[in-house]
Amino acid sequence: MTPFFVGWAGLPRGLYGFVALVVAGIAAFAAIFATLVLVALPPRETGSWDSGDFEGILVTKPYPLVRVPGKGTTPAFSVLLVDDWKFGVALDPKLRDGDPVHVQGYALRRGTVTVLQIAAPLRPASDPVGALPAPRDTGEQAISGEIVDSKCWAGAMNPGDGKAHRGCGSLCLLGGIPALFITRGNDKAASWFVLADAAGNPLDEAIRAHVGELQTLRGHVFDATDLHELRLDQASTDRLLQFAAATMPGSDNR
Repeated sequence: MTPFFVGWAGLPRGLYGFVALVVAGIAAFAAIFATLVLVALPPRETGSWDSGDFEGILVTKPYPLVRVPGKGTTPAFSVLLVDDWKFGVALDPKLRDGDPVHVQGYALRRGTVTVLQIAAPLRPASDPVGALPAPRDTGEQAISGEIVDSKCWAGAMNPGDGKAHRGCGSLCLLGGIPALFITRGNDKAASWFVLADAAGNPLDEAIRAHVGELQTLRGHVFDATDLHELRLDQASTDRLLQFAAATMPGSDNR
């Protein structure tokens, strides 16, 4: 008589091999399927940590950063400044825009973005710092991209962008972490802009509700080799502020 399974009677000995074969087949299929899913997923981009020691020209608005002149084959680049955890840098009132400064700490690098978590207060540069051209106004543009907090996007968190990162990114911007607008061309390479209002001031409260969302923003682009800034026009700023007022905690319009 052919063995068959009855729940209360237990598994007949003759079915052990068949059940083992079925279980092994299911396990193998699950492993192969999981591997195929992982291979099909696009790679997560992230940054790298290392030590950082820079001398350059201080910029105080919209966020503290240091513009480092080029040297040899290394082009000029900007270093966005942050503090521990989810906080931006509070500058010494004695420091002024355009001062040559020295800064050191822990650098996060992703593509052409460098973010430095400072380990000590900024101090005057010990050596002369080369001149850098002021960013020039290249005119008004409409640009599509994503608002991110620079520290997490550069590699402090993975993922540091997208909807999965909205809560963390919003808290980082609330703490004063510099906000970036990340755009991608047809080749998927990332370009970045520091975000500001038309007067060059930060937009923290207006943009916190929009972290991780694709946006099309309009404003004047101020461009240099090392620094790219998007100063939003009044219409874009008002739209972001109105949405933030309706959605952020404490609003009567939610």
